[in-house]
Amino acid sequence: MVVLFAPTAWFGFVNYDDTDYVVQNEHVNTGFSLENLKWSFNCGYSSNWHPGCWWSLMFDAEICRRLGLSEGVDPSKADIFSAGHDGNPAMAHIMHVHNVLLHACNAVLLFLLLVTIAGFPEDERGTGENWRDCMVAAALLALLWSVHPLRCEVVCWISERKELLCVFWMLLAMLAWTGGRKIFVFPCFLAALLCKPVAVTLPVTLFAWDWLVKGRNFWRTALSVSPFMALSAAVSVVTVLAQDEAIAMAHTYTVPHRMAIALFSPIVYLWQMVWPTGLTPYYADVPIPHWVQIACGAAFLAGLVWIFVLGAKKRGKCGWFWVFGAVWAYVALLPMLGIIKVGAQEHSDRYTYWAGCGLCAMVMLAVRHHGAAMALVCGRKQVFGALIALLAVLAFFQSRHWRDSYTLFSYAVPIRCHAEMCADLAERYAKRGREGVRRGEAMLRESLAQNRSEDAYALLAEFLARHREEEGLKGFGIGGDVMGEAEYFAEIALGENPRCACAWRAKGFIALRREQYADSVRFFEKAIELDRRNHKIASFLPGLREKAAEAARRETGSGTGKVGR
Repeated sequence: MVVLFAPTAWFGFVNYDDTDYVVQNEHVNTGFSLENLKWSFNCGYSSNWHPGCWWSLMFDAEICRRLGLSEGVDPSKADIFSAGHDGNPAMAHIMHVHNVLLHACNAVLLFLLLVTIAGFPEDERGTGENWRDCMVAAALLALLWSVHPLRCEVVCWISERKELLCVFWMLLAMLAWTGGRKIFVFPCFLAALLCKPVAVTLPVTLFAWDWLVKGRNFWRTALSVSPFMALSAAVSVVTVLAQDEAIAMAHTYTVPHRMAIALFSPIVYLWQMVWPTGLTPYYADVPIPHWVQIACGAAFLAGLVWIFVLGAKKRGKCGWFWVFGAVWAYVALLPMLGIIKVGAQEHSDRYTYWAGCGLCAMVMLAVRHHGAAMALVCGRKQVFGALIALLAVLAFFQSRHWRDSYTLFSYAVPIRCHAEMCADLAERYAKRGREGVRRGEAMLRESLAQNRSEDAYALLAEFLARHREEEGLKGFGIGGDVMGEAEYFAEIALGENPRCACAWRAKGFIALRREQYADSVRFFEKAIELDRRNHKIASFLPGLREKAAEAARRETGSGTGKVGR
C-alpha cells in the first residue's frame, strides 16, 4: 500500500483548498508559535474548525523550515492579474509523505481492530486454524480498504489531512473500547474531534458495539456514552457556526432536493465501491434524482431499518453481530448526506473513508461467525489477491490525477463542468498566451451555459477583467465591449447574492482596467471584507490607494472634480 501511494511524494499542491490551507496561509507556513497556536482555534477560517489539522500541517512546515526548505514564493510579489503561484514544492513533498504514512498507520489500525472485534476466546488465540483464517480475512479486508480508488482523494489531497488524522484517532478509540481499555477512549475521541468534526458520529458506533454485539442494557449503555454525546453536541454547534458561510452557499437547494439526494447517495457510494470509475474531486450541480432513483433509495433505507430492527431483537447473538458494521457504515455517512447542506457538494469520495471501515467490520463479523463465509474468503485467497491487485492498479492511475492543479482540473472538468474548477483551469490556460485566454474563456462560457449560478457569472466576469485586453482581442466579446460585458455579468451575480466576493473582485478589476482607481479600491475592500483570503489583493491595495490619491490630486489640480464615475 505504501508502494502504491509512494509516487505522491513528488506531487505538488492543488488549487482546491490547498491554497487556503497552506500556500497562502501564513500561520501554517511559519510553523509553530504561540500566535499560530492561538489562531488554530479560530472558528470559521475556510469554513471549518479543526485545530488538530492545523497543528499537523504546522508540524510539516516547521520541519521544512528547520531543514532550510521553507523559501517559498511571496504572493505579494505576484502581478495582481496573474493566476498566483503553486507554493513551496519541498513543503508539498513533505506533506504528501506525511499523508501516505498516516494512511499506512490507519490500515494497520483497521487490521488490528478487525482482529479484535472477531472476538476469539483466549484458548484459540494463535493456535487454531480458525484463528489463522481470521487473521487472513482481516488482512485481506484491510488491504481492500487501503488500496481502493476511493481512498485516493484522502491520501493524495493535502487538505484532507484532517480526515486521515480524525480516522486515526477514531480507530484508536474503537480499539480501546472493544479491547476493554475504555480509559483511553475519551482522549482519543477528543483528539479526533479536534482534527475533524466528522467524529461526532463515533458515540453512536460505540453504543452500537455495547448494545448490539455485547448485548448490554440499553439505558446503561446510553449512560456510558452520554459524555461522548455531550461533547459531540458541543462540537456540532461550533462546526455549524464555523460553516455558516458554506451553509449559506447551499441556499438554492430546497428541502425536497436535499432529501432526495440523501436517500439516493448511499446507493451511489455502494456503486462506486463496486465499480470505482468516473471518480472526481467535486460532485456538484447534480439535478434532483429521478423518481426511480428516489424509490430505490427509499427501499434501501427501509431495508436498513428492517435489518436494524431484526438485529436489535437478536442482539448479543453471534449470527447477527454483522448488523453492527452496517449501523457503523450508515451512521458514518449520515452527517454528509446533505440534509444540512454545506456548500454545493453532493457527495464526495472522502466521505467513504470512515464508512468503509464500518463495511469492513460488517464483513469481518459475518465471516467470523458464519462458516460458509469464512470458507469462501479463505478458500479463494487467490481471487481476493487478484481483486486487490486490480484495485491497486485503478488507484495508481486515479492518484496520478492529483499531481498538480492543471492535471487535476484537466481530468475533473470534462466529468463535472464546475465553475470554480473551470476558472482555475482557465487561469492556467491564460498563462499560455492569447490562445490560452480564448480557450479559458470558452470553457467558462460553457460552464455558465450549463449552470447559470452566481459563481459562474462572477468567475467569468473576473476572468474577462483580468485577462481580456480589448486592444489585443478586440471583437472577440459581445459587441467588442469586453469590460462592459464583464460588468454586466458581475452585476447579475451581485443581484443574486450581494455578498459574492468574486463579483466584487471582478468589479475591482474592471475599474482598474478603466483606471478608475478610487472605485477599484472601494470594490477590492468590499471583496476583502467578505472574504479575507484575498491575500494577493490585500498586498496590492496600498499601492493602489497611492495611485487613487495621486489621481485625485491631479483631478483636483485640473479642476475636474473627483475620480471615478
